[in-house]
Amino acid sequence: LVDYNSDVKITIVPVTEFTQETGNIKKAVAYFDSSKKTIFMSEFGRYPSGQSEAIILHEIIHALTQEIISTNTQVSRDFSKLYKAAKETLGEYNPETNEGWYELYNEAEFMAGIFTNSKFINALSSIQSTDLKYENLFEQLYNFLLNLIGIKEKTSLYNDAVSVASHIFKYQN
Repeated sequence: LVDYNSDVKITIVPVTEFTQETGNIKKAVAYFDSSKKTIFMSEFGRYPSGQSEAIILHEIIHALTQEIISTNTQVSRDFSKLYKAAKETLGEYNPETNEGWYELYNEAEFMAGIFTNSKFINALSSIQSTDLKYENLFEQLYNFLLNLIGIKEKTSLYNDAVSVASHIFKYQN
């Protein structure tokens, strides 16, 4: 995809879904396997209407960020703080009962969720901002466009998470 992840492959598998009893995959139409550096997509999966692009983007985000999230850098530590703040406010995800936000299962799902799940984005947008301040081009362009139409900048946990996440993508170069 980019730089050190340029060898990530996307493989279409002739199945309706993937199942796995260990790890966080119980049933899925796609997943990223970091050990194989491969995104697996089910050829006959039941992708929700209009969601196939979001699912592909979700897995690409895993491929681009999973390794960096697990490093001990300031940006990854800050991202972890935001993940914990989201869990404290929105609650834990329970994989046994499938209750709560799946995006709060772990930091990798949090990263993918802040870019691909509009309901989760709305939930994070309702949470007060933290003290973490990172500049990013997404936010600068967004704020410029909002100002053009007379909408004032709003800060929230979502804004903080996207700002820090944009710096994780920066580490790709």
